[in-house]
Amino acid sequence: MTERTSLLFDVVFDVFDDFEFHQWSDLPVEIKLHILKYLTFPTLRYFMFLSKECYDLVCKVKPTIDLYLGDVAYLTSTKQQTLGKYRDGVELHIYWRKPESGPKSAHDYALLFVKDDKEGCLVQRMIKKKRKYLELPGTNYSSDILTAAIKSVFGLSNVLDIRGLTVAMYSPNSRLEAVLAEQPSSQKIARKEFILDFEGEPSITSQFLRFLKPGCGITLLKDTSAEVIHEPELFDHNIFRCAHKIKLHGWKVGMTDDQLVQLAADNIYITAPHITSRAINKLVREWLEGKRLINAIELEEVQINTTLILQNLDPTAIMQFKDFLKLTSYDGIRIGVEPTAPVIRGPRGFLMVLTDANHCLLTDPYFDN
Repeated sequence: MTERTSLLFDVVFDVFDDFEFHQWSDLPVEIKLHILKYLTFPTLRYFMFLSKECYDLVCKVKPTIDLYLGDVAYLTSTKQQTLGKYRDGVELHIYWRKPESGPKSAHDYALLFVKDDKEGCLVQRMIKKKRKYLELPGTNYSSDILTAAIKSVFGLSNVLDIRGLTVAMYSPNSRLEAVLAEQPSSQKIARKEFILDFEGEPSITSQFLRFLKPGCGITLLKDTSAEVIHEPELFDHNIFRCAHKIKLHGWKVGMTDDQLVQLAADNIYITAPHITSRAINKLVREWLEGKRLINAIELEEVQINTTLILQNLDPTAIMQFKDFLKLTSYDGIRIGVEPTAPVIRGPRGFLMVLTDANHCLLTDPYFDN
């Protein structure tokens, strides 16, 4: 091969066939990292254990994944046909995407944690064939199911960028809290999205917060709560305050006006009987002053007074929904919106204020949730 001095790297490679490449060790680290970004998660998994250098390279690449950790009891009916015998088991799904694929083309690498006959657990790979899930031969560990599953999540966080984590469990709070307490706070198990679907006391949520990166969105799901839940350790936590999204479905929380205003999230859904129009007015004023972004803030069972919500606002910035339609080319949702509903013009665009007896929605009319 003729040497070309115009090349970015002064390296000459021999011609190689379509199946083998023998100059990997000659490549600069930057090129190796760039190549590894195009490998699939299963391939990287095998590659990282070839040598210490391979392991270090994968740790630098940190491929992005999403995780689902849940009790087998949460499984859909399709999986229950195959895995129903593992009622006490835990499943861990690793979702990854090829760089060239779209956001909806996630691939699934699934692990099943079940009890073995020695008071430990067996970890098996699950594969889907012809709409059925099959378990491959696994590996035994001395720890219990929950400990092994949680430690696996934290182990993955060392070498992978965990974009989102969903935890769906019936496990007792005390056991889950004990396992989480053993993990180092320096490790972060979710960067963009954290979803917790659980039964039990809300205190378990606070245990997860220290493992989330600042700005991570938080969604909490549970059966509808009849009583108001007071969790100052949760509402005043820095990770909760700086989350970009907060959605509490099934919760009825004792959040105060001051706690609501301290939230940085631009997308909020909560049921909070103690919230008043004073706090909502503060949110609107901060939006008008350019201090806050609001995409959709929806509050249920709150104490609503539309006059107080619009109090001390510049009257020239307020118009009715029917006038907003004349002024703009808006083609979004209109059903259920009163013609006289307030629409506020501000430096960030427009903000619709939709209220009824115990409900308030502040939303950017062009926001696509």
